[in-house]
Amino acid sequence: MAHDHDNYASSNDKPVIEILTNVSATLKAKPRPHHPYHPGHPGRPGPGGFGRHPMHPHMNPPELDPDSKDVNVGKVETTQMIIHSKHLQAALNAVIGYYPGTDFIGERVSIDAPYRVLVHYRKELELYKVNQPIFHDEEYATTTAKHIDVLLAFLKTTFGPMIEAEESRWNATVPMATWDLFWLLLKPGEILYVKEDNHWNPCVISSLGPTHRDSDGRRAALIIAYWTIEYCNNRLQRCMGSVTVHPFSGEQAIQGLSVIPGQFFPGGAKAAAEKQIRLGREYWELSKAPAHKEYEGEAIDKDGNQGGKVSVPHPIEPRRHRNRLLTLTRSYRSKDVSSWTATATTVSATPPPAFVNLVRLRS
Repeated sequence: MAHDHDNYASSNDKPVIEILTNVSATLKAKPRPHHPYHPGHPGRPGPGGFGRHPMHPHMNPPELDPDSKDVNVGKVETTQMIIHSKHLQAALNAVIGYYPGTDFIGERVSIDAPYRVLVHYRKELELYKVNQPIFHDEEYATTTAKHIDVLLAFLKTTFGPMIEAEESRWNATVPMATWDLFWLLLKPGEILYVKEDNHWNPCVISSLGPTHRDSDGRRAALIIAYWTIEYCNNRLQRCMGSVTVHPFSGEQAIQGLSVIPGQFFPGGAKAAAEKQIRLGREYWELSKAPAHKEYEGEAIDKDGNQGGKVSVPHPIEPRRHRNRLLTLTRSYRSKDVSSWTATATTVSATPPPAFVNLVRLRS
């Protein structure tokens, strides 16, 4: 980075940000033709022979020459950003809300390339620069703005053209995405639809696994950790899960992928959110007390409409009924319950004799 005073975090000549790249190389001998072992042959172990067996545990391995045609050289590069500026660290703490695994407090704050958290929050950081808290004095606010500009300039130089090209693919008639920048759509805290049992279920993105290339240059699969709200141990709580997305080539239609970001879900993000809110309210009403309803509609694992009674026990009922609500919860996540034909009605502590599982309704 140029030796400009504005690019330094303090008078001790530490830069606002610093980029470090580590390169590790491994040497692998190419496979050699197999030579049969002959006991007693000069230079080989055994009666009348000399030396040690080539696989003897105490034998020193041969040195590998990286310039030899018999050696493969594998290189792995890892790059990280070190944020020295306390002003910039404070700004990032202020704008970044939900991003598990990140921490901007400490003497050494590092972020691995491709600096996902910084790219995901670049627009919020831009707004913060001109809308700082009123308790920032003029000098502090000016320094913070300059240090934010240093970071944003680096991100624009590094990712600007690629992000613009990717966003143009999103805005096409058929939204498209590329594998190398698919993570741009996977911001922690936002909605993601994951396909389970041939049905799309919404969840909240928690974190993304690494996508470093291995020593052979192959792209690694992306592991997305997420959470949902489910009924477990007699209460509603977060349940963690994960899904693995494998690399794809070229440009792919977003709605044809194995996971779909909420903003691109068929029918629109607003309509999908309204549906989930409706289902949540329906579930909440059913969970207040023992209830039963008549259901006529689509079942999860059967074709065509199914009908029957659905009974929802109350958590205070005997243990043999408690887990029934979990099955119903999963059904709500997966199916539209707009065809329910009656409102929930309170029943006695003893549920109806016939317990109909919504997942496997009888035809």
